[in-house]
Amino acid sequence: MQYVLIKQYYPKKVLIQKVLYVGYKKWHPKTNIKEPNLFFRYEVVDIREIDCQHLMDSPVLEENIFAILCRMENQKKRV
Repeated sequence: MQYVLIKQYYPKKVLIQKVLYVGYKKWHPKTNIKEPNLFFRYEVVDIREIDCQHLMDSPVLEENIFAILCRMENQKKRV
């Protein structure tokens, strides 16, 4: 449903759906859902593979909190 709403707001943009994985172990899920009347495709990104320095530098608290899940050097010191 959100895809439809976003597409209405940005009709000329190409939308790419992503799933952010925040688990402990490596995960290799399927990247689509296929049902008789539905086909849904997405990319899966392990959040630990993202360098979130720009989120840590943000003045927005929610972005700082999200960055804790990402890859960073000296995580304990930064938290």
